[in-house]
Amino acid sequence: MSNSSTERTLIAVFNVFTIAAFTIAAWFALFPAPALGGERSIVSIEARQWNASPSGRFSQVGGTANETLDFESDLDLQEDEALEGRLVFRPSRRTMIRLGFLPELQLAGDHVVSRSITFLGQDFTINQRVVTDFTIEYARLGFAWQFISAAKGRFRLGPLIEARGFRGNLSLNAPDSPIPLSVTDEYEVAFGSAGLIAELEISDRIELFGEVTEAVTGDEGDITETEYGIRVLVLPKLMVVAGVRTLEIDFQDNGESFVFELDGVFLGAQVRF
Repeated sequence: MSNSSTERTLIAVFNVFTIAAFTIAAWFALFPAPALGGERSIVSIEARQWNASPSGRFSQVGGTANETLDFESDLDLQEDEALEGRLVFRPSRRTMIRLGFLPELQLAGDHVVSRSITFLGQDFTINQRVVTDFTIEYARLGFAWQFISAAKGRFRLGPLIEARGFRGNLSLNAPDSPIPLSVTDEYEVAFGSAGLIAELEISDRIELFGEVTEAVTGDEGDITETEYGIRVLVLPKLMVVAGVRTLEIDFQDNGESFVFELDGVFLGAQVRF
């Protein structure tokens, strides 16, 4: 799939905001200052391991049944343990600037297909061994304003607005074929999203959180993401984070339809400065 000029512009804007977010976060990490409402600003770095299970399908719009590939039954894609990083700057208790990045999620499959399939015009016949490699890179930069507050600020709810970039590389290979076959397709898209984010401090050491966002990429489709979990303070500056995350992607471009879902539990740690 090729990038449109709009997507390239959004990617450029996303890069600018990424550099700005790093600069702001580094400044406040080195020079903490009072924030809005007399609260101290907080910078946190979070690392997560996400056990992501894939499902979905790829197809040619208006194509034959052979041109619809199921990621589970046809390609046997297996789950992967992806490492994700997040950099968060909180000017106040109710506002947040967050940068998230998933440098690489690599899903692989090695399967003898039980039917003939076609990928980008290349035929893979029944009982042929097909090796699949699907690599994903994902980044997001967002701002949240939790203006709804209750229980003396322990419960906070508000909108979350983000700019995101997604890149995927899907390749199918038949290494045992008399003439080895290999086909690769790349996907790149940049988009904006909006949703809600909520946090609830049930004690001085335990916090629950959840969020849901949806992006509409024009006629190409939409992307929905949800996550919920718990943070537990185990040391004065260290929190353990755990929860469940789901990412759903559904878009079309150049006669290709791509429906994909990743879901699974995550476990990580957050350090606050």
